Amino acid sequence: MNAAPGKVDYFVAGQGLAGSLVARALLRRGRKVVVIDASDPSASSRVAAGLINPVTGQKFVRTWRADTLLPFARDYYRTWEAELGIRVYSEKTIWRFFDSEKEAEIWQQKRDDPKLAVYAAALPEGASERSGLRPQLGGIRVRDAAHVDTKNLLEAFREQLRRLGLLVEERVSAEEFQVGGGHVSWRDRTARKIVFCEGHAASSNPYFSWIPFRPAKGQVLTVRDPDFAVPDDLVMNRS
Repeated sequence: MNAAPGKVDYFVAGQGLAGSLVARALLRRGRKVVVIDASDPSASSRVAAGLINPVTGQKFVRTWRADTLLPFARDYYRTWEAELGIRVYSEKTIWRFFDSEKEAEIWQQKRDDPKLAVYAAALPEGASERSGLRPQLGGIRVRDAAHVDTKNLLEAFREQLRRLGLLVEERVSAEEFQVGGGHVSWRDRTARKIVFCEGHAASSNPYFSWIPFRPAKGQVLTVRDPDFAVPDDLVMNRS
């Protein structure tokens, strides 16, 4: 079901993770919202790995404001799960394996940093052999990580928007919106404001064409091996 014609507070263009977060926040504040999105199964939010990781990069950098953001993310997604009646958030431990001798050297230099030690430590004994990954260069165990099933989360929220009559399932371009007179017009609807959450498509949006975007292309390869069982609370990673 599409949203009914009329006047609302906000148009939200795009229903990836960013657009869904914005729409949910506005609705919780009592704003009238219409979300405009043509579902794309290959959109980055729907194929994302969904990992929340407190230690990132080749130099093992502690995630910015991890002590604040990790508990916030846990509570936020738990609350959203309860609203939608689904389970999409799960706590994880990451076994991160070194990809080179250089990475191993960097870890040796940083392993005694107390701020990093809160989240990272050496792998348990025998972990490298148990992983089956080659070459065997060692690695670290990262605590307090998590996984968000973004595909199921966005599908469940989309169904909620559809049920409430707040979703227009169409592909639109920024040129279709007319801005002026203190409002935004689009077809037979008007809003006070519009929020674009278009992902890489923002690079062709005339309102943001001056920004020097550098799109990053990602790839996903799914491999299933019945003889290679990984515990549900464990993620194995090698960059």
